[in-house]
Amino acid sequence: AREKVRRARKTLIQRGLEAVHFCLREGLDTQDGLVYRNLTEIGKAYPDTFAALLLPRLRDPDMWVQRNAISLLGELKRKEARPLLEAMLRDPKEEKHYNRIVQALGNIGERAASPVVRPFLRDPKERRRITAIVALTALRDTTSVPSFAGLLGDPELTVRAAASAAL
Repeated sequence: AREKVRRARKTLIQRGLEAVHFCLREGLDTQDGLVYRNLTEIGKAYPDTFAALLLPRLRDPDMWVQRNAISLLGELKRKEARPLLEAMLRDPKEEKHYNRIVQALGNIGERAASPVVRPFLRDPKERRRITAIVALTALRDTTSVPSFAGLLGDPELTVRAAASAAL
């Protein structure tokens, strides 16, 4: 089955820009891991076109489209997405995506995103604090080291473990 999927994916990629447009039109709202993987592979094969078509979808009304656009831009390390993702972090209406956005910024790897991520170290949500620690570690943000040390006293074991690993 894996070989069959690999062959199908290769055939899809060979379709060129037609495949890019098709995948973004038909698959961006997916909750299916296999479809998401196809989107990732198409994005790697045609990175500039894919990113240019994906960026406007960050503000799509469909939650799944937004969610996948955020993740894909992060996985593909698209630096041009950073300012848009940072703006989304400042928008309370996008709170449902904050973890994913912080993770994407960490994946993109531009240290300039650190100041926007740092406040999430103090977020009341455990998962959000962990995501911020991981992202700031990926960003090699040395300014956050004292905050990581402070999180060693966090009430949640998982946050303490993430902070310890970051140090």
